[in-house]
Amino acid sequence: MQCHIQSVTTSLADWLDTLRLTDDESALEDKRQHFYQCAHKVAYYSNSITSAKRTEQIRMELQRSLEVAEYIISLERILSFRLQETTRERLFSWIEQAAFELKHQQQITAVFDVNEHKNNQYIVDLLEQLKRCYNFSNFSPLDYSKNIYLFTSDTKSFLRNFKRALNIKSKEWRHGGKIALTLAITQFLTIFYKIPQGYWISLTAFIVLLTSSMGVTNHRMWHRFYGTALGGLYSFVCLYLAPHQHLIILTSISVFFAFTTYHKERYDIHVFWLTSMIVFAISLLSPDNTLITFYRIIDTLFGVTIAFSINYFIAPSWTMRWLDQYITRMMRSQILYVTVLDKPLFEQKLNLYKVQDNYYTLKNEIFNLLKEPNLSPRTSQDWRSLLIILRRLNDSLLLATKLGIYSKEDSQFSQKWIKQLSWIVKHFPQRYEQLAKPDIDHDFEHPTDMLCSLIENDIRQLEDWIFHQQAYVLK
Repeated sequence: MQCHIQSVTTSLADWLDTLRLTDDESALEDKRQHFYQCAHKVAYYSNSITSAKRTEQIRMELQRSLEVAEYIISLERILSFRLQETTRERLFSWIEQAAFELKHQQQITAVFDVNEHKNNQYIVDLLEQLKRCYNFSNFSPLDYSKNIYLFTSDTKSFLRNFKRALNIKSKEWRHGGKIALTLAITQFLTIFYKIPQGYWISLTAFIVLLTSSMGVTNHRMWHRFYGTALGGLYSFVCLYLAPHQHLIILTSISVFFAFTTYHKERYDIHVFWLTSMIVFAISLLSPDNTLITFYRIIDTLFGVTIAFSINYFIAPSWTMRWLDQYITRMMRSQILYVTVLDKPLFEQKLNLYKVQDNYYTLKNEIFNLLKEPNLSPRTSQDWRSLLIILRRLNDSLLLATKLGIYSKEDSQFSQKWIKQLSWIVKHFPQRYEQLAKPDIDHDFEHPTDMLCSLIENDIRQLEDWIFHQQAYVLK
């Protein structure tokens, strides 16, 4: 546990220090993901601590790190703005000293020199809040009890996901129907052709269909197919060439690699060793029935072929079909977030966690989409760019939560952003058609105010993304 806690601090300091070294968004995103992975581990293992007092202390410290991470995200967003060169240099000096102190678990004492430029007040306030959060803040259980991204119990997560899955239009409902159809067909073929031990065909089809994305499922099927074929070929060659007294060594090696490769991404390697393990084990226990393993391999290949045929030709579950509903849910949560920008901080944080949860759900779906067959390079790049735009908008809204909008017309800005996002939600499913530009009053544009400029630019990029999807019209 102590190593995991230290990894959270180290990754947080490394992420902060990277801000002054590069402006590459992908590199910064990797640092962010590494930090949240470390935070997930601490949150997970804190459930196994027997001391309630120690658990509470660890979670409070983790919540402080999460708060500091939100300030780093906000600082990352500020650095994307067109800052004066002298301001940027002084900010980099502050980041270098603060990252060093954070890494060595010292109080942050770095000072940012103020000049009279208008937008520097945002920077000063953010840095002071970051220092105050890290140096002095104490958190009560109420502060992190609503953080559905990290601290939700397994029961709450299960009930929330189960409620979503009960919808007849949900991905889980459709995928369950596909599995039922596949098992019915495999069982019918087994009974009709009287295949001995044909249950292995249905079992194989069920295992390869456990994942719900079509691209991931087909990828898994292909790994299962050639992993089984190569594993069977390897094991029968070994049985033919190796003396029977060496079979125990071959079995032990296969058992070791079959279990050590189980959690790896290369599913084909696991299947390779799993197949050889089964062949060697059966040959070791029953030398006269080695031919049974050959039939089992044939049944496995047959089951994979049936599952692939149904998944690809009869009941394809393309991720693109239901991706729009995830995006709609994401944008509606953003609208709610903008609506509560002038509300108490606790209500803003609750909406922030909902936006985070919807964003990471959408991200998983888009990464599943990227594995779909026949996906064009442009489509792949478009969906990646959408994720970046949504992440930028979320970060800008987070910055607004941390600092507030200094403009006197902040309510007018909020209404304008809500209207723009509502237009996007309404017209997103029709993005491939010719759409009229949204009727938005641009009198409230505030290009000199950093925070308003960032949010407006992110929303405008989202609108441009929608119009970019439209087909070219011949005139």
